[in-house]
Amino acid sequence: MTSTNPALHIGRAYMESDPHQWVRELIVNSIQAGARRVDFTTDWQGVQNTGVYRRLVVDDGCGMSASQLESFYGAYGGSGRPVGETHDNFGVGAKSSLLPWNKYGMVLVSRRDGDESLVWLRYDDRTDTFGMRLFPTGEGQEAAVEPFDATNTELGVDFRALLPAWVEGSGTAVLLLGADPLENTVLGDAVSGRDQESEKGVIDYIHRRFWDFPDGFTVTFCELPHDRDAWPRSTTNDGTDPSVLRHHEVKGAHRHIVEATGNSSLVDSGTVTLSNEVNVHWFLSGKRRPNSAPPMHTNGFITVLYQSDNGAPPEMWDFTQSPYRYRRFGISEKEVRDRLFLVIEPPRFDPGKGKFGVYPNGARSQLLAAGSGFAGSKLPIPEWGEEFAASCPDAIVKALRSARDDETSSSSDYTWRNRLAEKFGERWPILRSVSDQTGKTTMLPTTEAIPFRSKKAPASPPTPDNGAGTKGSPVESKQKTASVGVIVPTGRARARNRRVGGGLPDAVWVDEAEFDPGFLANWIPHDPNHPSGLIQLNRDHPVILEVIRTWQGRFPPHHEDEVGRIVLEVYKEVAVAQVAHTEHLRKVVSDSKIIDEQLRSSGALTTGLLGIVPEEEMISSRLSRRLGAKRTV
Repeated sequence: MTSTNPALHIGRAYMESDPHQWVRELIVNSIQAGARRVDFTTDWQGVQNTGVYRRLVVDDGCGMSASQLESFYGAYGGSGRPVGETHDNFGVGAKSSLLPWNKYGMVLVSRRDGDESLVWLRYDDRTDTFGMRLFPTGEGQEAAVEPFDATNTELGVDFRALLPAWVEGSGTAVLLLGADPLENTVLGDAVSGRDQESEKGVIDYIHRRFWDFPDGFTVTFCELPHDRDAWPRSTTNDGTDPSVLRHHEVKGAHRHIVEATGNSSLVDSGTVTLSNEVNVHWFLSGKRRPNSAPPMHTNGFITVLYQSDNGAPPEMWDFTQSPYRYRRFGISEKEVRDRLFLVIEPPRFDPGKGKFGVYPNGARSQLLAAGSGFAGSKLPIPEWGEEFAASCPDAIVKALRSARDDETSSSSDYTWRNRLAEKFGERWPILRSVSDQTGKTTMLPTTEAIPFRSKKAPASPPTPDNGAGTKGSPVESKQKTASVGVIVPTGRARARNRRVGGGLPDAVWVDEAEFDPGFLANWIPHDPNHPSGLIQLNRDHPVILEVIRTWQGRFPPHHEDEVGRIVLEVYKEVAVAQVAHTEHLRKVVSDSKIIDEQLRSSGALTTGLLGIVPEEEMISSRLSRRLGAKRTV
């Protein structure tokens, strides 16, 4: 591979990658070299001699000879491994993720068959390119691979001592020098604005990038204190003084989930198979003890699992702990989000077959979908969420119900819900898919919601729990879910559309922990316990608290609780009406996703509920009827 100016390609690849991409590249290189251990530590020679804390990464892999070092690192793309194939490893990753912020250089020392060799890669501002530093050989010539005959006094490092005693045979050490000889590189790139600020960033990246490591392979990390003033200037016992440093194993995410210890443990897990052979592996940990902090890296997340070729381990992409992403999968309660892990494993795309699959883009910065109607498209995560919610495992459904013990509706809810349905039901017709083998559309056959029935229609007798999170409600719903240990196929079935009376969503008041800052409402369209959808309302929002205080001040103190209840009732009613009314727009909006993703977004619902005039009039009228005249202010 050749390039007229590799620095441009390297710089662009770096800016398009994760700030910690270099960590991934060095770990994968060690695995491919057959290493049993890779250690992220500090070069203590430089600390003792110059006071500079440089990142040192060491493995006990097969190592490289002098000719291999010069060949692999002497050119952009010279790793000797394939570059550019659909599922090949990154190839140019180590250089493109390290050289842009180590322009003074990165030094590689490698031992193979008893011989040690060194190569120093750096940026040459005269030629505006990266290359290998040349060293005098003593015979009037220069070479890229340096003979080991002296300590570098500028850095305060004897390169012969970079490989520690635990590397008994072959191995490789990588020393990162940064932009100048006095730069601390233990914290990563501190020049370009991608500063990691703390070594915790490296540890967190490993946990959210790697699902698992090969048997017999270990990643260790020597962690400095968080307070830079406490960084030691010298160490004992090879830099593992337990009073100052933490030298510990860093595990893949899978081990952290299944080996959860402390105040919670894994209580259930399984796999749900979606259409196009996409598997969603789920893991539900137990409830944590009250007032106890969660162990590090044990909060829930959603991610996509993918494994490249050439021996790289399975890796996690699109890692997120976003409440919004969880809501797309029907998971709305924070108490459940914090202990639920969803690992989506789609098939790899095979160009020869054309079936659905995923592959990384050219910059290896994101996964794309291809086949079965997809062509270099974003991953269909919303559709995966809809399918998963429609066949949500029983253990997760029960956890959600348990988290909503205090969210049941009051008897007054049924009054205004009946009133809404009676007054506006005919104006809120919706399209529902009905199973029909001759139909022209498709549907997910796992969930069916029955439209809301007004009080004019016969209602079923009240029951302790009707499955929709309410007690004794005339709202009926039915849901077909997989029984424990059995996965219902979730491929789409033939169907036809039929216009029916609009269903009313449910609404609950929850704590502010369920919301992004400033938002008053969330919409969860595919909640497994609420087939018509669920609206979450923020009981701690400053607007709501101010409205309650204002109206409480207009009535005698003994009515404070009733005033607060009526204010919440009105806002809940308005929210339900707004969402139900948007169903009418499906007649005129060509893309139905716009309804859920834009018109019912947290921002849109929050803005709609801040319209103070209608709510004020409803609150005033309702309080006057129930509590009498306001007191004189």
